Amino acid sequence: MPDTKTNQAQYPQGSQQKPGLGFPIARIVGIISLGCGVILEWAMGPCEGKKSGENSMLWTMGASLNAGDIVLADRYYAGYCTLARLLSLGVDVVTRQHQLPHTDFRRGQRLGKHDHVVTWTRPQRPAWMD
Repeated sequence: MPDTKTNQAQYPQGSQQKPGLGFPIARIVGIISLGCGVILEWAMGPCEGKKSGENSMLWTMGASLNAGDIVLADRYYAGYCTLARLLSLGVDVVTRQHQLPHTDFRRGQRLGKHDHVVTWTRPQRPAWMD
């Protein structure tokens, strides 16, 4: 985006950039219909700072998700709390497992090559979650 004072105030440049040598950076998250490709809802915010993460932005659009919807998401959204919140809305989720958790594929039910049903242990509730 253009390097204007207004854009810098609303979307500061990344902390890795030297002051005066970078451009404002915005983060965009969208809900797109896979049926027709239309953008149903979107949110834009600064790339850094409180409540600027992709999960926070997703929940600003939570009213657009209805029971029976299917969310196809990248593995960034594959955390326990995000999945639990979507499931509590009656929304099914298709995503790859995040790279950090380890899954023992000797346990659980194998459905086919690269498909497996496993049970996750609920982690301790984060302070931000009610």
